[in-house]
Amino acid sequence: MISKKIVLFSHDPGGAQVMSSYFHFFKKKLLYLCCSNKTEIFFKEKNIKYKKIKFNDAIKYGDIFYTSTSWNHDLEKRAIKEILKKKKRIVSFIDGWTNYKERFLLKKKYYFPNEIWTFDKHAYNKCLRVFPKYVSIKLRE
Repeated sequence: MISKKIVLFSHDPGGAQVMSSYFHFFKKKLLYLCCSNKTEIFFKEKNIKYKKIKFNDAIKYGDIFYTSTSWNHDLEKRAIKEILKKKKRIVSFIDGWTNYKERFLLKKKYYFPNEIWTFDKHAYNKCLRVFPKYVSIKLRE
């Protein structure tokens, strides 16, 4: 059986905290991280097995994609844009209660993932109101 490459994009510490907790809990064997040094810390602290990967390699070789959602940085937004071009599936984690649409705005255009995962009912309900109906919103408690 061929193992699928799980790639995570994260520039935001808040989002990295949520993502690392999720993947620690589900004990994924190996993750590929395209991230900032300040987010890598969360994966190290939880002893999650990972390899750092460059942006273009991550887009090219990944099979399953997850992002955190920085509203003031473009790493995740660029990843969503490129992954959607390749018609691959991508999930984004919402870790807060503000700036929802801005988390997906890149150069005056919105790039929404296939799914948005929230981790509390307030965020879930807000996402249902804010995002287009074609984006699947899931509550992961």
